Amino acid sequence: MSSKEMRGLSVFIQDLRYAQSKEQEADRVKKELANIRAKFTSTSNLSDYDKKKYVWKLLYIALMGYNIEFGHMVAVGMIGSKNFTVKQVGYIACTILFTEKSELLRLMIQTIRIDMMSHSDAIQGLALACVANLGGKEFAETLITDVAKVLFSPQTRAIVRKKAALCMLRILRKCPDLMPQDGDFPARMQSLLDDGNIGVLTAVASLFLGVASITTTGYDDVVSKAVTILTKLCFADARNKSFYKYYQTICPWLQVKLLKLLQYYPPPTEDKSTAARLSNVIAEILTRTVVTQNVNKDNADHAILFEAVNLVVALARKGHPLHLEDTSRLLGRFVAIRDPNFRYMGLEAMRKLAHLTDMVPVIRTHQVRPRSIECYFSFNIPVLFLS
Repeated sequence: MSSKEMRGLSVFIQDLRYAQSKEQEADRVKKELANIRAKFTSTSNLSDYDKKKYVWKLLYIALMGYNIEFGHMVAVGMIGSKNFTVKQVGYIACTILFTEKSELLRLMIQTIRIDMMSHSDAIQGLALACVANLGGKEFAETLITDVAKVLFSPQTRAIVRKKAALCMLRILRKCPDLMPQDGDFPARMQSLLDDGNIGVLTAVASLFLGVASITTTGYDDVVSKAVTILTKLCFADARNKSFYKYYQTICPWLQVKLLKLLQYYPPPTEDKSTAARLSNVIAEILTRTVVTQNVNKDNADHAILFEAVNLVVALARKGHPLHLEDTSRLLGRFVAIRDPNFRYMGLEAMRKLAHLTDMVPVIRTHQVRPRSIECYFSFNIPVLFLS
């Protein structure tokens, strides 16, 4: 919104704030709606500035709970404008005003399809964001092919590919039956994990989590590719400027997503190289994580650690035990920490380990003594009882 548009809207907002009663506010809104309706129905063409100004006002009025249906068609028409700022306001308005069941969405499909194939990153982003936010079944069925073209196109820039991956995730979550089953789709999807852009990889990891919740058939290379990425991140030098770092922890969100993704797949027992690298990654995570004085760093590091513990449990349940005793000893140290949050996380992870029959004797060594039970109840932390 430009400063001029902001000034025009601020006068109207100020009038509403100074209203002495609900009736006075409603009268001011009614007067403004009558003025806007007259402008929209007049024979003279509105300037781009006026269109944006009046649609911003309608959005504000709609968010206050008033009916502005007469402005919906104007918003739909704005997304087809050649003026980027007009198109942007139109997309924002449609995203806020419409739901996936709105009949007017059908009028937007062709314009969205054209915008997806635009050479402008910003316009492609607007179209993808609109589909992701409004994506009903009709949108998904009609536009999933176009979203896939943007996602897999070698000409697509990283900033757009991220949006396309998340848009595809939204479509598959809404309509999992639309998952393409042809042999080419899984191969092209798995090739996305070879992208060198960390932002793209993070978005693609989210997409694969959505895909894995539907099916893992045909995605056999995901495990080796995910382990390769984890190996690079876990053993990278923290001084390497090519990686994103959060309080000196390299790409924590991507690491968490990949560890979570590996829990959907069977252990890589047949691929000795991948199995060895996965074992090294888990060992590195278990040994490097320490409690520091920086809360933000601790949160990132422990998010990775406890997701690694979940992976250890998942692999053990599938007949591929890795570092179970090391994990138990590590959790024992967390249980001994006085901070209630660390104790809770340690006990919760131990509960998962306790479901593994072979681990019960090991976990017994960390069993809570009766005299210390009260401190756990005082923090509403569940106590681990083993019969």
